[in-house]
Amino acid sequence: MSASLSSSNLHAQKSDPNLKAQIKARKEELKAKRKAKDIERKRDDLEYRKLLQQKEKAKKYRQQQLKKEAGLAKKYREEQEVKRQIDLLNQKKEERSKQQKIA
Repeated sequence: MSASLSSSNLHAQKSDPNLKAQIKARKEELKAKRKAKDIERKRDDLEYRKLLQQKEKAKKYRQQQLKKEAGLAKKYREEQEVKRQIDLLNQKKEERSKQQKIA
């Protein structure tokens, strides 16, 4: 008999308008929370993508800077080599002129 009482009690609770309102409110609350979480997840995803793009831009910029620096270093070494060759030629000319003066 207690089983039938609890069953009828459960049925009475289901038909209670106050309980229906509470259930509806809870469903709406859960729906709102899900929506908020979804919006938050989308925002986080967008922020993550922006950070990745910034990281890639920074990486490309660093690579360009390294190439630029390498090019400048190569140019400097080439200029130094040319200067060294010119100095060497001038030194040989001076020695020849000294040898000619002596001779």
